[in-house]
Amino acid sequence: SGGSTISLLLRNGCMNAVDGEPCEEKRWEKVKGPAGQVETIASQRIEFYLHTPHAERGMLKEYYDRITSVVMVVRDPLERFISAFLCRHPKNIDAMRARNRRVRLQAEMRGEEAPAWAKPIWGHSDVETNEIHRASFTGCYPNVNEFAFCADERPLRTVIYNTTISWTKKKGSHQRDISLDCVQLCRDIATGKTDNIHHVRWNYQSFLNDLSPEKEVFVIRTTHLWNDWVTVNNILGSTEDVSVPEKGTEEDTVNARRSLPVRNNLTPEGREILCQLLREEIRVYVSMLNRAVNLSDDDVQSSLDGVKNNCPLVYESLSLASSKH
Repeated sequence: SGGSTISLLLRNGCMNAVDGEPCEEKRWEKVKGPAGQVETIASQRIEFYLHTPHAERGMLKEYYDRITSVVMVVRDPLERFISAFLCRHPKNIDAMRARNRRVRLQAEMRGEEAPAWAKPIWGHSDVETNEIHRASFTGCYPNVNEFAFCADERPLRTVIYNTTISWTKKKGSHQRDISLDCVQLCRDIATGKTDNIHHVRWNYQSFLNDLSPEKEVFVIRTTHLWNDWVTVNNILGSTEDVSVPEKGTEEDTVNARRSLPVRNNLTPEGREILCQLLREEIRVYVSMLNRAVNLSDDDVQSSLDGVKNNCPLVYESLSLASSKH
């Protein structure tokens, strides 16, 4: 969510900027309050914004060849996984869709622009695929803890989920029986072989595979989003600290998941399962922290402490160092 938040503050922060298409003028003003009043030097210098759809194109190397530096918004891998799971849960999608639609309508009635976070929420573009997606959550992994055990080949409910899905397409009603191999599906999600949970498939490694070690890397941590944003701007040449949202305001948490019906219910055992599945992603995450030109040793250690708190066994097994190298 942090990347989407920062993208609002960039003149080239829209999805099509990488293709040379201009974004809307003064898009940073969408962030109400002091943060959106003045364009930052980072906004002036960042040439385009990359997200998971760009990784799907298989053109990241071409994009990276155009620039000398990258700014990456990162989050602890376990927290990122949990957030990605909850974000794509059908019950949460339905809740976010209804909430955002209501907020947009209320803003329209007041003659105001809706908050940046109240955007439309999309599912799979193909309606049949979307129904299979919803069925897999219902029958195989209705919450994040059950997903963990399913991915560990110890499903808490069923190995095979049989059901009937229905959908409407081109004004016609359709129906078919499906049989889902829950364990295989969970393993495929955990190893990035399916896009059922998009942000899990397109992980940190997928974005770094084509990034040359010669490229300069700035890192903005979601847990220190605005402090890191200030530091990046200062390094890029800002003569004073850029303005940031006031604590606790909507702009401070632009993409926060508000009061969703399905929440994190990981047990200690479920957490350890996910930690082991995310071992390589954690290693890559730590390498990004160490590579960041804007993070101090104390900054890196603070984020390593988060890894240690979330996944202590993986932390110890990777022998994570506290100093940058």
